[in-house]
This record gives sequence, structure tokens and C-alpha cells, in this order.
Amino acid sequence: MDMHYSAPTPDWEDIQPQGRNNWQRLAAKTNGSLTPGNIISVVGLALVCLGAADMSLRHLWRGISIVVVGRLADIADGLVANRTGTKSTLGEAVDATCDKIGAFTVLVVFAVKGFAWWPAPLAIGVYNVINSSIGLLAKRRRIAIHPRRSGKLSAAGQWLALFGLAASTALHQSHWSGLSIASLAVLVIALGLGCYATALYIKTYFRWDASPDTPIKTNSRL
Repeated sequence: MDMHYSAPTPDWEDIQPQGRNNWQRLAAKTNGSLTPGNIISVVGLALVCLGAADMSLRHLWRGISIVVVGRLADIADGLVANRTGTKSTLGEAVDATCDKIGAFTVLVVFAVKGFAWWPAPLAIGVYNVINSSIGLLAKRRRIAIHPRRSGKLSAAGQWLALFGLAASTALHQSHWSGLSIASLAVLVIALGLGCYATALYIKTYFRWDASPDTPIKTNSRL
């Protein structure tokens, strides 16, 4: 599971131009905008939004499949960025932004179309709003925000629960079918992991010796 977080300077910054690979040269020329990780992140977001639109039209199985492919980009972008030596703070921000937009798009579709018992998407939405707000406060203090493994596991669990709930709807099952209950159980565990990671971050955030520009690992986004 690649965390896709970077050092304060881009991977290619300390490499002489003649020693950079092609992707690093392109990244340097575009100030880190055009990197394989960023491209995968944006394509993944497009697929998630396309799948969400398909789900809203009640093409559930096709929509779920497209969203799954889009979410796989969340694994691939960090891995590719690491392998090509093109990690940067901009790439980390692009990854996080695409994740959040895709997640909230899917949550809106779930809420509007009633694909799950309403407290489920509400709980995920509230959790991620709180998480994002804490991240913004930390950035104002110039504290670097990086994902924690427990947060990544939480995010994976939340998506797995959503896919399970959508599949239950696609199978015309009730909100209290075996698949739905199992998905809700996964969601409870996932949110528990996420809250644990967030609690650790908040504890660190309010430490008396927490100073500006101190890198702190915190929980990942959905």
C-alpha cells in the first residue's frame, strides 16, 4: 500500500538534469504538473465520476465496475509516482483532491438515490468533512499532512462497504439483507480505524511542542 507522500522538495529536485529520467524532465519543465501519478489521479477521478453518473441512472453493475476501476487509480498513482521518481507536494495535493471529489460525488449519488440506509453515507460524509477540516487547520499552521496506514485501511473499508451496499441494491435486496448487514459491519470497523488515526493526529496536533513545518502523518482521505 503506497502512501503517496513526498519530501518537502520534489524527487527530481536534487538530481542533475542529465541524470533525470524522461518523466522527471517533463515534471521539472511543468513545475510538477505533468507527472504519471497526476495523470493517473485525474483519469481515476474521471472514471469515478462517470461510474457515479451511471449508477445514478440505475445502471448499477456497470457503474460499480467503473468506480472500482477508478478507485484502483488511488493505489496506482502513488506506486507509479514512486517508481518514476516523480513524487512532489503538488502530486500529493492532486491525489488528495481527486480522492475527495470522487468520494463526495459517490456519496451524493448514494444519498439522492437511496442506495443504502441513509445513516451510512451520512456517517462517511460527516467523518470526511471533519477529517478535511482538521487537515486544513493543520495546513494553516504549516504542519505537513501525510496519510497513515490505518487511514488508508479505513478508506479501503469505507469504499468496500459502499460497493457492498450498492451491490445489495443492484440485487434488489432490502437494506437489512445479509449483504447489507455485512457491509455495514465493515463500515463500522472502517470508521473505527479512521477515528483512531484521526485521534492520534489530533493528539499530535495539540502537543505543546508541535512546531510549524513539522511533518506529521495523519489519516488518509476516503
